[in-house]
Amino acid sequence: MTTNKPILKQRYQIEKRLGHGAMGEVFLATDLQEQEPVAIKTISQQLYDVEEVQKRFEREAKVLSRLNHPNVIRYIDAFTVQKRACLVMEYIGGGTLDDIIKAHDGLDDGIFKRLAVGIVQGLSAAHEAGIIHRDLKPTNILLTADQTPVIADFGLARMQDSSTMTATGAALGTLAYMAPEAFDPLTKGDFRADIWSLGVIFFEMLTGHLPFSGKTQPQIIGAILTDPPHSLQMFRRDLPPSWYLMVETCLQKNILDRFQSTRDILQDLNEIPRARQEQREPDPLNSQFEFRFIDFEVDEERQAPIIKPKEHLGVPVQPAPPIEERWRPREQKTPPLGGMIFSATLIWLGVAATLVGIMGAILDFTSASEEFALSPQAVQGLLLVGALMFAIGVVVEAFLDPKNAFFLLIIGGATAVLWLLFFSEQIFTGFFALLLGTMFYLVAILGYFQVRR
Repeated sequence: MTTNKPILKQRYQIEKRLGHGAMGEVFLATDLQEQEPVAIKTISQQLYDVEEVQKRFEREAKVLSRLNHPNVIRYIDAFTVQKRACLVMEYIGGGTLDDIIKAHDGLDDGIFKRLAVGIVQGLSAAHEAGIIHRDLKPTNILLTADQTPVIADFGLARMQDSSTMTATGAALGTLAYMAPEAFDPLTKGDFRADIWSLGVIFFEMLTGHLPFSGKTQPQIIGAILTDPPHSLQMFRRDLPPSWYLMVETCLQKNILDRFQSTRDILQDLNEIPRARQEQREPDPLNSQFEFRFIDFEVDEERQAPIIKPKEHLGVPVQPAPPIEERWRPREQKTPPLGGMIFSATLIWLGVAATLVGIMGAILDFTSASEEFALSPQAVQGLLLVGALMFAIGVVVEAFLDPKNAFFLLIIGGATAVLWLLFFSEQIFTGFFALLLGTMFYLVAILGYFQVRR
């Protein structure tokens, strides 16, 4: 049976085009020698004569040939056919990390940890081989059928023994994931630029948002250079404490304050407590690596990076929403101010009445003078009124704050039950009942302040 499908190098039979970009196209092919699917990345003929593009493509082949790790895309072959350079890599058929992020409003802890550990391990292998990726982003992290992350697209990578191939002043990488030092043409970057990109990716994986906002290119760059990142707690309050510190450390603008090795990140991913790192000089190995810049496509009218729809595995992927929408922090509903003031007033008056009642009881039993002592009836009355006001205030606040409503209703209901059992004299009476009710009531107050904290 004959086929019209082209065969390259008498080995790779082209099946279909997977997608295309500014530099060329990516094809799905069958390796007739190994009988397995492969991906072939090519440079368009229009760019073939551009020396910089050729060298960048050759550099990617050289980088991949030095890496052998399950979380880094596997290099197979490189050749030129009909004045078109071809790079053959393993075929990864499970989509990209970007697809996963867009499908979820923040990844589940278990999914995040599994993906993050794989990404860090793959990046560690690259760093140990003397390679800086310099364009780490969700679209460059592919997923296998079993959702194993695989780092790809090393076209901008920098190796210890490679020559400088980009003009000074051009920008390397995708804007949203670039480290602050990438915007200074006089600054030499190192592995810690990739660590910054990891911080941005981790933030986006956990929240569905990027850590720096801006509607235009200058605003985004200004935010990366000068503004603190959005608070991770603003989006997620259910994460292990070490993860907040991990993302915060990755996104330190001073490279000496960031992780000094990707291995350190694994400790926080595994929730191993650690102290904040002391500032120290860069690793001598890191100082040998230069961080240069390339240009990125910009929509002149909007002055923001162009986000183009892509095809992956033959299935169209919806284009990303406008950049101002993706970078907008999630809106938080604010409880009515008047209602919060009313509930807070009741709560604090209840606590104050309780404290006065307890102090009066103490004076009643310890003071020899009757001048400042309160009668048992007065103490019971203050505790009764204080518990009622506190319970009502907590219940009102529960309806105003849905996020903590469950715990607040439990505390308010428990206080109301304490009032009925011990303070109202309808069930239990006497000094012992008053003392026991007071103790439980204090526990309820402490529980409330713990929830609010």
